[in-house]
Amino acid sequence: GTLTISDLTLEGDLDLLPGGNMHVNGDSFTVDGAVLINDSASTTNSWVQFNGNAAVTGTGRFLLGGGGDDSQMFTNGTTVTFGPDQRLEGEGRLSGAWVHNGTVEPGLPIGSIVGNSGSFTFGDSAVFEVQTDGAGSGDRLDYNSGTVNVDGEVRVALSYVPAVNDEFVLVSAPNINGIFNSVAVTIGSLPTNIDVRLVYTSNEVLVKFVCIADIAEPFGVLDL
Repeated sequence: GTLTISDLTLEGDLDLLPGGNMHVNGDSFTVDGAVLINDSASTTNSWVQFNGNAAVTGTGRFLLGGGGDDSQMFTNGTTVTFGPDQRLEGEGRLSGAWVHNGTVEPGLPIGSIVGNSGSFTFGDSAVFEVQTDGAGSGDRLDYNSGTVNVDGEVRVALSYVPAVNDEFVLVSAPNINGIFNSVAVTIGSLPTNIDVRLVYTSNEVLVKFVCIADIAEPFGVLDL
């Protein structure tokens, strides 16, 4: 079924079951609980559609629980801005224009949030939390078309011990603007001879593990 809300404050959890969808009207949505979008991982699609230029405030989270097309969020020609205490988690698809000033954490636990079109902007206060479980494997934001604007900080959780020159894609998009303010390993420990860096190309941002003396690009060439 379809649930339509306008200028609502959500204090508990709202679970969109497989096949369910929610239309958000108005210019404000306060979420202090959780919006769970198909968290049963059913192959029947569920989605949230924002019909206004909404500000999402509060201390809650949106969970894309189905993966792929099964969990979706999109805007109806509008821009949605998330406050600094909001979280976007899981695996699913986005369309439209999004500004996130809070925490973005793709994966269930390792996986992607995929942008079909539009733009995604990390605000200056944004935190991009990702996990890696091996070389070439990690959480990521993938945009098939459109633009990703990066800012804020990147926090990396390790579930393996990286080697020098291990890397994984953090962001991919046809157009990437800006740079993240910082990157750090916040869960797990790096070997004493390895540090973490971000590498930028025209359409990717990568997390790369480098020799601790390798402080500037091109990484892999010792800085003396």
